[in-house]
Amino acid sequence: MGRVFIEHAAVLTCDPEDRFLADGRITIEDGRIAAVEDARQAPAGGPVAPTSGGLDTVKAVDARGHIAIPGLINTHTHLWLSLLRGTADDLTLFPWLRYLAPRIDALDEAQIRQATALGVTEALKSGTTCVCECCRYAPDLAAEVAAALGCRIVVGGMPPSEWFGTPAPHDYPLLVARTRETARRYDNGSRLVSLWLGAHSAYNCGPEFLREAKRQATAMGCDFYLHLAECAAEVDYIRERYGRTPVQYVADLGLLDDRTVAIHCVWLTEEDIRLFRQSGARMAHCPVSNAKLGSGVAPIGKYRAAGISVGLGTDSMVSNNTQSMFQEMRFAVLLQRALHQDAAALTAAAALRMATIDAARVLGLEREIGSIEPGKRADLVLVRSSHPSPLTADLALSEVVYTVQRDQIEAVYVEGERVVDGGRLTRVGQEALPRRGVCRGSG
Repeated sequence: MGRVFIEHAAVLTCDPEDRFLADGRITIEDGRIAAVEDARQAPAGGPVAPTSGGLDTVKAVDARGHIAIPGLINTHTHLWLSLLRGTADDLTLFPWLRYLAPRIDALDEAQIRQATALGVTEALKSGTTCVCECCRYAPDLAAEVAAALGCRIVVGGMPPSEWFGTPAPHDYPLLVARTRETARRYDNGSRLVSLWLGAHSAYNCGPEFLREAKRQATAMGCDFYLHLAECAAEVDYIRERYGRTPVQYVADLGLLDDRTVAIHCVWLTEEDIRLFRQSGARMAHCPVSNAKLGSGVAPIGKYRAAGISVGLGTDSMVSNNTQSMFQEMRFAVLLQRALHQDAAALTAAAALRMATIDAARVLGLEREIGSIEPGKRADLVLVRSSHPSPLTADLALSEVVYTVQRDQIEAVYVEGERVVDGGRLTRVGQEALPRRGVCRGSG
């Protein structure tokens, strides 16, 4: 263990006051943020004697010319599909799913492991410290790979029970068993892995399957996840089959409550928004994926104004081609402004919060991560500023949301450990990646 001083960074805290420190110092101790101060007023930081807590190393990081932000949080992805990147780039959602289905079914566990490692690597190198991984039956593999590379992960399975009306084989008891085993394996205090249970969607799951999946999640004390109202074709399909909108349909099934996370939510009516707000359910918004698949642009301003928690996600590297949350922030702002022809439709500050503290709230981890505040887990990113002027709050925010590229990411910290250093994963190259040793959080 040790203490780390990150000194002289411009700090965007994303705390409740959105504090900005032009010359900040962040003190990290035992994996948590111990202090966030103005470096000009803080006591001298250099090497100091170990404290009574037994700290045996002290390191000072000179971060002049860098911006410190909370680690970015990806509220929705499918890392296990990363090997299929570049497949079916020019199809809309339903034809895309049909085209990919046999290729997805052909993936074996070795390929899933490889794909997940590729996805985690992409995420960490692009400044993401926490991913919400949506697999089918292998949360244990995803947890193992992410934890070994030092990435925080919120993981669960969401299989279909049918395929556009045709029953499909599934093994939900297997998913529940593997989820329980993953929870037991990682429940040892370091909090890098959290678990949930889910179902694919209203259109590819029957009503009884959806109810049973929600019951299982409730029994395990987990959040429940599903894709919802992603495209107009889904709305038409559910209306034709059940006579309601997708949101109204799942609400009638008892699926919408404050332990539910719905992914996409592009096509919601005013009544849907009211139901969603009353339920306390949360949303994962994936603007790049929705645009690439021609699904539409979700009216995020309406959702946020209604008090719904909304976080950003990339979706998979098949429907997005990257895991860059910097790109996601940029697209989120630009698409909303283009949709509404209003430069105030979504601000850069709102986009950053949707990738940090709001995303943490969607995943149930807002007390642990998502902002640079004393007591929180030390998940943060240092990016080199390319701006020629001294950084003000507005300039730093503009740089982060509109300018930053991956080669500007100098360091990524998770639990106070520098897991990316100058674009290199620090844990790669060990003789063997650990199979255990990190555990799940309560969120």
